[in-house]
Amino acid sequence: MMELNKYQKKAVETIDENVAVTAGAGTGKTKVLTERFIYLLENGDLEEYKEIESIVAITFTNKATQEMLERIRAEIRKRSNKDEKWKRFYRDMEKANISTIHGFCARILRENPMEAKIDPYFEILDDVESFQLLKESIFQVLSEGLEEDENTFNMMVHMNQNRVENIVSDFYSLYRDIRNIGTSLEEVKESTLAHLESLEYEEESIGQIRDLIEYIMSKSRSNSKIVKIKDHELWIDFRDGNLKEDIYTYASFLKDNLGNNKKVQGEIDRVNELLDKILSTKEKEYLWLYETILDLLIEIHQVYRSKKMEIGALDYDDLQIKLLELFDDEEVLRKYQNKFKYFMIDEFQDTNELQKKIFYRLASLEEPLDRQNLFVVGDPKQSIYGFRGADIDVFYQVMEDMGNTIVLKDNYRSVNTVLEFVNEVFSQLMAGRYDELFFNKKSKNEIDILILENEEKLSNEEASYREAYDIAKRIKALVAEGRFKYRDIAILFRASTRNHIYEKALKDYNIPYYNSSSKRFYHRQEILDILNGLKTISNPYDKLAAIGFLRSPMVGLKDTTIYWLLKEGDQKLYSSLLKHRDNPRFSGEERSKLGEAAKLLSYFYRVKNLYGVDRLVSLLVEKTLFIETSLLKAEGKQIVANIYKFMEMANEFYRDNNGSLEDFIDYIESLKATSESESIIQSEEEDVVKLMTIHSSKGLQFPVVIIAEMGRINRPSTPRLLYNKELGIGVRLEDCTGLYERINNINKEREAEELKRILYVAMTRAEEMLILACYGQDTGFKKLIKGILPEGKYEHAEELELEKEDYIPVRDLDESLLLAPRIEEEGEGEKAGNANVLPLLYNFPNFNKKEFSYYNISQFQKFKSCRRSFYLDYFWGLDTEFDLDEEDIKVDDYLVHKWELDYRAESGYSVDLPPPMAAEALEDKVEALKESKEADIVEEGLRGLDKGNIVHKFCQLYREGLDREVLLGDIVRSFGFKYHKAIERQLKPYIDNYLKFHREDYDEVHSEKPFYFKIGDSYFKGIIDRIVLKDGQIEIMDFKTNRVGNLKALIKYYQPQLQLYAYVVERIFKRKVESASILFLEKGIKVDIDISEAALKRTLAEVEDFIKFVDQHKDIKDYERAKECNEYCIHKTFCQISAQCGIS
Repeated sequence: MMELNKYQKKAVETIDENVAVTAGAGTGKTKVLTERFIYLLENGDLEEYKEIESIVAITFTNKATQEMLERIRAEIRKRSNKDEKWKRFYRDMEKANISTIHGFCARILRENPMEAKIDPYFEILDDVESFQLLKESIFQVLSEGLEEDENTFNMMVHMNQNRVENIVSDFYSLYRDIRNIGTSLEEVKESTLAHLESLEYEEESIGQIRDLIEYIMSKSRSNSKIVKIKDHELWIDFRDGNLKEDIYTYASFLKDNLGNNKKVQGEIDRVNELLDKILSTKEKEYLWLYETILDLLIEIHQVYRSKKMEIGALDYDDLQIKLLELFDDEEVLRKYQNKFKYFMIDEFQDTNELQKKIFYRLASLEEPLDRQNLFVVGDPKQSIYGFRGADIDVFYQVMEDMGNTIVLKDNYRSVNTVLEFVNEVFSQLMAGRYDELFFNKKSKNEIDILILENEEKLSNEEASYREAYDIAKRIKALVAEGRFKYRDIAILFRASTRNHIYEKALKDYNIPYYNSSSKRFYHRQEILDILNGLKTISNPYDKLAAIGFLRSPMVGLKDTTIYWLLKEGDQKLYSSLLKHRDNPRFSGEERSKLGEAAKLLSYFYRVKNLYGVDRLVSLLVEKTLFIETSLLKAEGKQIVANIYKFMEMANEFYRDNNGSLEDFIDYIESLKATSESESIIQSEEEDVVKLMTIHSSKGLQFPVVIIAEMGRINRPSTPRLLYNKELGIGVRLEDCTGLYERINNINKEREAEELKRILYVAMTRAEEMLILACYGQDTGFKKLIKGILPEGKYEHAEELELEKEDYIPVRDLDESLLLAPRIEEEGEGEKAGNANVLPLLYNFPNFNKKEFSYYNISQFQKFKSCRRSFYLDYFWGLDTEFDLDEEDIKVDDYLVHKWELDYRAESGYSVDLPPPMAAEALEDKVEALKESKEADIVEEGLRGLDKGNIVHKFCQLYREGLDREVLLGDIVRSFGFKYHKAIERQLKPYIDNYLKFHREDYDEVHSEKPFYFKIGDSYFKGIIDRIVLKDGQIEIMDFKTNRVGNLKALIKYYQPQLQLYAYVVERIFKRKVESASILFLEKGIKVDIDISEAALKRTLAEVEDFIKFVDQHKDIKDYERAKECNEYCIHKTFCQISAQCGIS
């Protein structure tokens, strides 16, 4: 066991009672969780052969799940030589119940679909999908209510809104807040209305208010708001008890004029509390409005639920709520209580009431938590996910319920200088609830805290720019000193909205960076350019999109050219392009661009209804050379990565929705309101400065941490509808805000406390140095620490004077690279230029001649069946694995391989094309194929390649005791398919037939075993499905999912593969292979292959001949077509045309 301090050891070894661990930053809680899991395996009350699956470990993120799995595996591997049980534990780690709370809930629900009354093949909506679907539901319900229900109309009037769109977000946040608690909307309605009915205020409170205000006036300045009302009629009437108006008029007036005064802030807060209580009683007049809102919420929930059921999906809240409801079934609850012996929950400070209820049910029999098997670890000081529904009070309540709390205080991350500074700041900010951290690392410096601050007053925008450049210069200096590298430094932000300012400063000083928190993907220029191109293709009348597309790098027209095109007044810019592409008004270069643009748009207008959106996006990028031109820019790598990400989004959209181009454009437009990160082009390990939000830095550490924008504060708009689990809902109305203000004040207090915790998380990421960037006003973090900074623990850093380097968006080639030294090519004489520096500018002997760095069995099999097909696949890269029927080939003749025909025609060949389909018939066929694509999956199941991959993955992962349905469903979904009954039916015979032959009584099993083997001067590589060793004998197996028609032909085709595998295995293992077999899973037929010495030598000789031939022959004419050509070969069209061109 790793060395643990006494508190860590106690946390690890206390397994017979509930334990709550509060682990300060850097105190080693991950180590504790790992070691506790290992300790439970060795000492816990666990059933033999079910030890691994009996322990539940819940993590906060998928990344944390993977890290915990890897750590535990590594610890078990270290012990695997002790005895056999540790080897078994290692094998059983595939059964481990280590996951996020959502993964845990999903697994149990999939195991009990009937009891949970859900679709067993449900999909889980991600945040964006859930956001869109719920907002659609809200809009639908509110719109219908506005037309059909007078109360809904009156609600809008009282909320001072005239458009449904304006309050959709209010209902969205209210719905989410309630669902996070796990309380039903019907219960919320009942409790809210009951609370409103009970609202009263005590008459004597009026006298208390009067006395308190007079006291506040006596302590306030003469020009303060409260003193100025001394002669106001409303105050005089209230003071004298002569109320001429209703009490609410006086209460509102006084509340608006209280102001602030630190000397008597306690009294002001008390007056506010009493006034809010009076004002809240006015809510009774609006019982109808509250009832209307709550009824609308219930209807929204029903519509949202129906929409999810239509697509067979659940959102993250559903997973938890459904599981909690499932545990109302005592039989199901007992089953999982018997299965799960111990629970460990990480980051418990960020849990919510709903998650607490789930684990209380599992950890309780007769009394709460009486199973004594719950272990939670967290740090209340790091609870920063209130916006996701996390409730720190839940952690404190659980600590109280458990009674047994262990506090970890030894910090193994930060040096003493940093830690002492943090302790002094937060012992004041979190007075009473701060546990001091003890350092274990000592700095060589007396001070490692720097504060960057401006003396003069600056606007927010000016402050951000000054701060960004000060930070960039500071980083440049730190690296120049040699103390740190770029990868040691992280810049942390409260929010990512202004990251671009800091990115520009880093660019100006040529500082490499990695921004993991940029959320501006949909606003990047390259994405807007592609989107404008798609809009222009979709709608030729969209002039704004057309202008954006034509002036983008994809076309590159000058603004003056576009101006003249617009002057023509054509409704479509495309029409102007056609008219003026040869206009002498424009330069030759511009005319060329006009012609290319007209040709490009003409092409897309012809084919936009033939291709799916995935192909259209790909073609647009390809035909405009967008990737190639983007690579010339200084940000080229990031731009290209974003382009590829957008193309992948188009692929996913078409695969999942089969929608039109217009549907895709609408989809992207709807996503602009969400935050999407840019594509990642650099890993965290590279020598780059990291930019990230404080939230995403949680769990990480860096030698140098710079906290940016300490003087900025984020002020998100407050929704008009709020929820509090004790008070119910509150509504912001023009003349009635009492209950709303009470809830809002509670929320503000919580947000103020969370702000302190966010700063704590940020500061405690630092290992050796902490820099606080405090430009701007005294708000946000800067306001928090003002006046409490420990003397002698920090120093103000003066602004550095460093010249920034010029930022060049596109770099020209140095002319010297294009000149001497000269190179001489065979038969071509001398050519100027340095080919070693710029090889793509020159012609080289044998350029574009394929060289194989290795060979594989698929190449060998293809070569044996048809040499021409091998050449097209592996020399020209036209390899494809589509399962096509005859009609598909006809379409492919004209669409998929049209470029082959164009190429031959442009090369001057006279070709006779096969008789084409009529244009209408072709278009109808293409549309039919597009419409039937999804139906094919539902009705016919998976195509060959996907089916084979899924079945092979099942054969690799299956172990006795695993639920085959759950495993198969997980595998299918991992390949991007929905697991529905059609797929289940299709895969069932393959799985059943595999299980007939599945055994686990071998001494060793190697699945999907890759190998590299040298044959002559070349390497041969492959993957062997299964190698098993039993009593010193070796057997190899290969699984095939082909349709078994002509079995003899299949055996002939695959026999060399098994023979070569046997030859390789014998040389690797230095032992004779006893048997080699092919298992045809469609029919459950096992065929033994001849692996005699003569057979192996014969196959090896054929492979050597194959390699030798390919090494020596590079021309297509050397690769003959097969004598018996496959009627549906994907290269049939090419072969027909090439024959006419003299290539037989």
